[in-house]
Amino acid sequence: TEPMLRFVAFVGLVVLLSVLPQSSVDAAFAPLGGNLQTFKNVYTQWKASYVTATGAPVGSRVRRPSNQDDTVSEGIAYGMLAAVFADDKPTFDGLWAYARNFFNSAGCMGWHISSSGGIIDSNCATDAELDMAAALIWANKRWTGYTTYANNLINTIYTTEVEASTKILKPGNTFGGADQTNPSYFAPGYFKLFDAFQGTTRWAAVVTSSYNIIAAVDANYNAGTGLQPDWCNSTGAQAPFGNHHYSWDSVRHPWRLSHDYILYNSTKANQQCTKLNTYWSSLGVDNIGEANLNGGANWNTNQSAFYATAACCATLSTNTAYRTAHWNKISTTYPSNDYYKDSLHMLSLLVVTGSMNTDFGPASTPTPTPTPTPTPTPTPTPTPTPTPTPTPAGSFTVLMNSGCNTWYLAVTVTPAATSVQMDCGYGLRTATVTSWDSNTWEVKDTGVQCSSTQTTVKVNGNAFTSICNCNSATSNYSC
Repeated sequence: TEPMLRFVAFVGLVVLLSVLPQSSVDAAFAPLGGNLQTFKNVYTQWKASYVTATGAPVGSRVRRPSNQDDTVSEGIAYGMLAAVFADDKPTFDGLWAYARNFFNSAGCMGWHISSSGGIIDSNCATDAELDMAAALIWANKRWTGYTTYANNLINTIYTTEVEASTKILKPGNTFGGADQTNPSYFAPGYFKLFDAFQGTTRWAAVVTSSYNIIAAVDANYNAGTGLQPDWCNSTGAQAPFGNHHYSWDSVRHPWRLSHDYILYNSTKANQQCTKLNTYWSSLGVDNIGEANLNGGANWNTNQSAFYATAACCATLSTNTAYRTAHWNKISTTYPSNDYYKDSLHMLSLLVVTGSMNTDFGPASTPTPTPTPTPTPTPTPTPTPTPTPTPTPAGSFTVLMNSGCNTWYLAVTVTPAATSVQMDCGYGLRTATVTSWDSNTWEVKDTGVQCSSTQTTVKVNGNAFTSICNCNSATSNYSC
């Protein structure tokens, strides 16, 4: 499938807005049943159970009730993916704001956060970054406004979570590569998406290294079952630590393969799913579970994380009885009341219902993020002289009140401006002019916490970025 290019002209320049694959499917792909509403119904239940603002210093988080109600970056990413396809922009923005609040110096989210917002581990987990980056690309296509975020995160993943010498995906930003990798993180469909979005070819080598490791496991360790281990090295052998059998990590392997064949008609993904379908159909859907790679033993069967993700590959099967058994199972057994199982169940429904369609059509009018009051000034009246406003001479001052983690942001602009937008780490929001000073614009909302020291201000359509310093004496930022 040829990438779809969209360009926009601005101030005489042609700017690449997005390069995305057309949503296409392999000829063998056929949904198991249901439709987008089937997915949305489960998403609504999942959101009610696991998404909360309680304990979130900003936005909202995905909670793990059985793990002291903590949050992991993986869960934030799952929620962002689901919110895009559910067309739920407020939830997407809330989760993304939470993720950014815990970005470390490498430019990615610390993977483990306590229920009260304390950082348990500030290192990054690659699978979460991959899912977040894909979600940002699709959010940019659906709602626009996420290009910079997507580019920055993709660049961070490539520079910190891909081993430079081998192009093997690392499990995190601080360890792994050829000596230790996690096949359930391999996302060849995403890697192709990143290249398409950025107009690069660098991710092709990561696609190759990922499928090479999968092939090595097939050739030497799994007797043709297609099963992948939780952890291995570049030859497919046992890594320094972690399970070397099909288990709770590698359960995501068929789900990630499905993205590659849905988005890019991948022959390799199709072939890998065919091996898995052959093996699992011989067992029966109820008996899919943890397993030795060669299929010699199975345990923890009849768990939704295992049969739901396996159903993603079943969409390529021509075995009617096997397909029907999968649909009967996945469509009737939500929820399990376990964060991990329910998250994978929900995301697998997106695949098996044929709803992972990234051709969102014309940009929908997004559900607005909570902006307290509409801009008093009407939509700008066309002026007789359409000459673009130049970068204004003069200056602007940013003031954040109510402390350095604040609920209030004000900008004073000299000379006077006709429009101001501000982003203090939450997203670009339209400011309203205050009554006490015609040159001062404000964003004020108890639903927004400005926690970033970098503030973006857009005056008359021209963007500026300033670094803000907190004044501990007055508890204000000055920028």
